[in-house]
Amino acid sequence: MKPDTRLICDRQIYHKPFTSLSSTSKIRNTTGYTIIEVLSVVTLISLFSAIAVPAWNGFVGRQQLRAGANRVYWAMRTAQSEAKRQKIAVQASFREQDNQVQWAVHRPNIPPNDLSDAAWESLPVGVLIDDQTQEPQEEDNDQDEKFGDETTLIRVDPKDNKVRNSGTVYRALFNYKGCPVYKPTDECTQTSLRAKGRLGLKHKNLKNAKRCVIVSTLIGVVRTGQEQSKKESGTNRYCY
Repeated sequence: MKPDTRLICDRQIYHKPFTSLSSTSKIRNTTGYTIIEVLSVVTLISLFSAIAVPAWNGFVGRQQLRAGANRVYWAMRTAQSEAKRQKIAVQASFREQDNQVQWAVHRPNIPPNDLSDAAWESLPVGVLIDDQTQEPQEEDNDQDEKFGDETTLIRVDPKDNKVRNSGTVYRALFNYKGCPVYKPTDECTQTSLRAKGRLGLKHKNLKNAKRCVIVSTLIGVVRTGQEQSKKESGTNRYCY
């Protein structure tokens, strides 16, 4: 006997879930966000970015500046160590190339321009040499003068490694005993106070976060310093 197809159809219609027009509208209205909610979220994100981004950039800049000072210190100490190990004069040279500070350790009879590109290492991007004024430097000038800038290392001509006022390379030169010297052949007792010096560093994105590496004594003590709130006694320098 054939089933009653009408009863089956009625039963399927009877059990089919019923959704009214009003309930459908409610579902549609509860999905998504209003314009006010979106604008509120955008405003909060903007405020957070305005506070967090500068703070983050400052943190990164300080880390880069600290790393740059550590590399300069390491370069000077490497030159000093190699000078004592090889019993010869060794020079640590520093320059700015394409807005980036670079350093190299080499013998003083090799001018900086004659070094290969591979001999130069770079400091972190954004770290620059802090040298607002230039000090007069002439060959055989043996005066010990105070200058207002944060960088007082002797400047040399990269073409011949001679001391020049217009030099674009800063150097720290150590003799075979590790003493800072003015000439490669100088003994520790023959050198001048000008053989000492400092390399000041700053970051292009920071105003008050200087770092410096200082050859502080005639026996070759090298140390690092950072910006202070007061000037160093007898100078116009803030990094010591």
